[in-house]
Amino acid sequence: MSRMGPLQPLAELFTHLALRVRAHGSDSASIAGDALEYGSHQLEKRCVSGSQVPQCDELVDVLTSATSETLRLLHRAQALLRWTESAAGSKPGHVQRTIAAVELAGPSGMVIVDNCRVGLFLLCRHSHYPEHHHAAAELYCVLHGEARWSRSGLPATSRSPGEFIAHEPWEFHSMTTTSEPLLALWCWTGDTRLEQYKLLSDA
Repeated sequence: MSRMGPLQPLAELFTHLALRVRAHGSDSASIAGDALEYGSHQLEKRCVSGSQVPQCDELVDVLTSATSETLRLLHRAQALLRWTESAAGSKPGHVQRTIAAVELAGPSGMVIVDNCRVGLFLLCRHSHYPEHHHAAAELYCVLHGEARWSRSGLPATSRSPGEFIAHEPWEFHSMTTTSEPLLALWCWTGDTRLEQYKLLSDA
Protein backbone atom coordinates (compact mmCIF):
# COMPACT_ATOMS: atom_id res chain seq x y z
CA MET A 1 0.00 0.00 0.00
CA SER A 2 1.22 3.54 -0.76
CA ARG A 3 2.31 5.91 1.95
CA MET A 4 -1.16 7.52 1.75
CA GLY A 5 -2.70 4.27 2.94
CA PRO A 6 -6.50 4.59 3.24
CA LEU A 7 -6.37 8.15 1.89
CA GLN A 8 -4.98 7.00 -1.47
CA PRO A 9 -8.39 7.07 -3.23
CA LEU A 10 -8.85 10.67 -2.13
CA ALA A 11 -5.35 11.67 -3.26
CA GLU A 12 -6.00 10.07 -6.66
CA LEU A 13 -9.29 11.97 -6.95
CA PHE A 14 -7.55 15.29 -6.18
CA THR A 15 -4.88 14.60 -8.82
CA HIS A 16 -7.44 13.57 -11.42
CA LEU A 17 -9.63 16.62 -10.82
CA ALA A 18 -6.57 18.86 -11.09
CA LEU A 19 -6.06 17.55 -14.63
CA ARG A 20 -9.75 17.96 -15.45
CA VAL A 21 -9.95 21.60 -14.40
CA ARG A 22 -6.61 22.59 -15.98
CA ALA A 23 -8.03 21.53 -19.34
CA HIS A 24 -10.04 24.78 -19.34
CA GLY A 25 -6.78 26.69 -19.82
CA SER A 26 -7.79 29.83 -17.89
CA ASP A 27 -5.98 31.49 -15.02
CA SER A 28 -8.77 30.38 -12.66
CA ALA A 29 -8.39 26.80 -13.87
CA SER A 30 -4.64 26.92 -13.30
CA ILE A 31 -5.11 28.22 -9.75
CA ALA A 32 -7.67 25.52 -8.98
CA GLY A 33 -5.51 22.81 -10.53
CA ASP A 34 -2.51 23.89 -8.48
CA ALA A 35 -4.61 23.86 -5.31
CA LEU A 36 -5.84 20.33 -5.98
CA GLU A 37 -2.37 19.07 -6.87
CA TYR A 38 -1.00 20.62 -3.68
CA GLY A 39 -3.88 19.09 -1.74
CA SER A 40 -3.14 15.61 -3.05
CA HIS A 41 0.23 15.76 -1.25
CA GLN A 42 -1.11 17.36 1.94
CA LEU A 43 -3.87 14.92 2.81
CA GLU A 44 -1.61 12.72 4.91
CA LYS A 45 -1.00 15.73 7.18
CA ARG A 46 -4.71 16.31 7.71
CA CYS A 47 -7.22 14.55 9.92
CA VAL A 48 -9.59 13.44 7.18
CA SER A 49 -13.06 12.17 8.00
CA GLY A 50 -15.96 11.98 5.60
CA SER A 51 -19.53 13.14 6.13
CA GLN A 52 -22.73 12.83 4.18
CA VAL A 53 -25.94 14.83 3.88
CA PRO A 54 -29.33 13.52 2.69
CA GLN A 55 -28.78 15.00 -0.75
CA CYS A 56 -25.97 12.47 -1.28
CA ASP A 57 -28.62 9.77 -1.76
CA GLU A 58 -28.95 11.21 -5.27
CA LEU A 59 -25.43 9.98 -6.04
CA VAL A 60 -25.87 6.33 -5.06
CA ASP A 61 -27.04 5.06 -8.46
CA VAL A 62 -24.74 7.46 -10.30
CA LEU A 63 -21.62 6.20 -8.55
CA THR A 64 -22.44 2.50 -8.35
CA SER A 65 -22.98 2.41 -12.12
CA ALA A 66 -20.09 4.79 -12.88
CA THR A 67 -19.14 4.85 -16.55
CA SER A 68 -16.35 7.45 -16.47
CA GLU A 69 -12.94 7.46 -14.79
CA THR A 70 -13.93 10.55 -12.80
CA LEU A 71 -17.03 8.89 -11.36
CA ARG A 72 -15.15 5.65 -10.62
CA LEU A 73 -12.55 7.60 -8.64
CA LEU A 74 -15.29 9.53 -6.87
CA HIS A 75 -17.01 6.29 -5.95
CA ARG A 76 -13.81 4.98 -4.35
CA ALA A 77 -13.28 8.22 -2.41
CA GLN A 78 -16.92 9.00 -1.52
CA ALA A 79 -16.72 7.78 2.09
CA LEU A 80 -13.79 10.17 2.70
CA LEU A 81 -15.46 13.28 1.29
CA ARG A 82 -16.85 15.94 3.61
CA TRP A 83 -20.22 16.78 2.08
CA THR A 84 -22.16 19.67 3.61
CA GLU A 85 -25.14 21.77 2.73
CA SER A 86 -23.79 24.79 0.87
CA ALA A 87 -22.33 27.30 3.32
CA ALA A 88 -22.48 30.35 1.07
CA GLY A 89 -25.14 32.87 1.97
CA SER A 90 -28.62 32.42 3.37
CA LYS A 91 -30.99 30.18 1.43
CA PRO A 92 -34.61 29.17 2.09
CA GLY A 93 -35.09 25.56 3.15
CA HIS A 94 -36.62 24.38 -0.11
CA VAL A 95 -33.50 25.56 -1.96
CA GLN A 96 -30.97 24.39 0.63
CA ARG A 97 -32.45 20.87 0.63
CA THR A 98 -31.60 20.44 -3.06
CA ILE A 99 -27.89 21.34 -2.99
CA ALA A 100 -24.72 20.02 -1.37
CA ALA A 101 -21.03 20.68 -1.76
CA VAL A 102 -17.56 19.51 -0.80
CA GLU A 103 -14.81 22.11 -0.47
CA LEU A 104 -11.78 20.03 -1.35
CA ALA A 105 -9.28 22.90 -1.09
CA GLY A 106 -9.87 26.40 0.20
CA PRO A 107 -10.06 28.51 3.36
CA SER A 108 -12.49 26.01 4.89
CA GLY A 109 -11.54 23.02 2.74
CA MET A 110 -10.37 19.51 3.45
CA VAL A 111 -6.97 20.96 2.58
CA ILE A 112 -6.36 24.62 3.46
CA VAL A 113 -5.35 27.09 0.76
CA ASP A 114 -6.11 30.80 0.77
CA ASN A 115 -6.21 31.79 -2.90
CA CYS A 116 -9.27 29.86 -4.10
CA ARG A 117 -12.08 27.50 -3.21
CA VAL A 118 -12.42 24.33 -5.28
CA GLY A 119 -14.62 21.31 -4.77
CA LEU A 120 -17.66 19.34 -5.85
CA PHE A 121 -21.21 20.63 -6.25
CA LEU A 122 -24.43 18.60 -6.32
CA LEU A 123 -27.87 19.81 -7.42
CA CYS A 124 -30.61 17.21 -6.97
CA ARG A 125 -32.80 16.04 -9.84
CA HIS A 126 -35.89 18.11 -10.72
CA SER A 127 -34.48 21.12 -8.86
CA HIS A 128 -33.95 24.80 -9.53
CA TYR A 129 -31.08 26.78 -8.01
CA PRO A 130 -32.42 30.33 -8.28
CA GLU A 131 -30.54 33.30 -9.65
CA HIS A 132 -27.59 34.32 -7.48
CA HIS A 133 -24.25 36.08 -7.74
CA HIS A 134 -21.04 36.58 -5.81
CA ALA A 135 -17.78 38.50 -5.81
CA ALA A 136 -15.70 35.49 -6.86
CA ALA A 137 -15.05 34.50 -10.45
CA GLU A 138 -16.47 30.99 -10.84
CA LEU A 139 -15.74 28.01 -13.04
CA TYR A 140 -17.76 24.80 -13.30
CA CYS A 141 -16.93 21.56 -15.09
CA VAL A 142 -19.91 19.24 -15.47
CA LEU A 143 -19.05 15.71 -14.31
CA HIS A 144 -22.49 14.07 -14.51
CA GLY A 145 -25.99 15.03 -15.56
CA GLU A 146 -27.35 17.64 -17.91
CA ALA A 147 -28.66 20.93 -16.55
CA ARG A 148 -29.96 24.15 -18.02
CA TRP A 149 -27.81 27.15 -17.13
CA SER A 150 -28.96 30.74 -17.33
CA ARG A 151 -26.62 33.72 -16.98
CA SER A 152 -27.06 37.49 -17.11
CA GLY A 153 -30.71 37.17 -18.10
CA LEU A 154 -29.90 35.30 -21.33
CA PRO A 155 -31.95 32.27 -22.43
CA ALA A 156 -30.99 29.05 -20.63
CA THR A 157 -28.74 26.57 -22.41
CA SER A 158 -28.16 22.87 -21.68
CA ARG A 159 -24.70 21.83 -20.51
CA SER A 160 -23.48 18.24 -20.53
CA PRO A 161 -20.61 16.27 -18.93
CA GLY A 162 -17.21 17.60 -19.96
CA GLU A 163 -18.42 21.14 -20.61
CA PHE A 164 -17.14 24.16 -18.71
CA ILE A 165 -19.20 27.14 -17.56
CA ALA A 166 -17.44 30.33 -16.44
CA HIS A 167 -19.07 33.18 -14.52
CA GLU A 168 -17.56 36.63 -14.07
CA PRO A 169 -17.64 38.27 -10.63
CA TRP A 170 -21.18 39.43 -9.78
CA GLU A 171 -22.65 37.82 -12.90
CA PHE A 172 -26.20 36.57 -12.28
CA HIS A 173 -26.69 32.85 -12.94
CA SER A 174 -29.04 29.96 -12.15
CA MET A 175 -29.28 26.23 -12.85
CA THR A 176 -32.16 23.78 -13.38
CA THR A 177 -32.02 19.96 -13.50
CA THR A 178 -34.51 17.49 -14.92
CA SER A 179 -34.42 13.71 -14.49
CA GLU A 180 -30.76 13.45 -13.39
CA PRO A 181 -28.81 15.17 -10.62
CA LEU A 182 -26.07 17.57 -11.60
CA LEU A 183 -22.58 16.82 -10.30
CA ALA A 184 -19.90 19.36 -11.11
CA LEU A 185 -16.41 20.45 -10.17
CA TRP A 186 -16.50 24.11 -9.13
CA CYS A 187 -13.95 26.73 -8.23
CA TRP A 188 -13.98 30.29 -6.96
CA THR A 189 -11.05 32.65 -7.44
CA GLY A 190 -10.53 36.29 -6.56
CA ASP A 191 -12.71 37.46 -3.66
CA THR A 192 -13.80 34.10 -2.24
CA ARG A 193 -15.46 35.38 0.94
CA LEU A 194 -18.71 33.48 1.50
CA GLU A 195 -20.44 36.62 2.76
CA GLN A 196 -19.98 38.12 -0.72
CA TYR A 197 -22.73 35.81 -2.03
CA LYS A 198 -26.35 36.76 -2.57
CA LEU A 199 -29.38 34.76 -3.64
CA LEU A 200 -31.50 37.17 -5.65
CA SER A 201 -34.72 35.18 -5.58
CA ASP A 202 -36.04 32.07 -3.83
CA ALA A 203 -38.42 31.22 -6.67
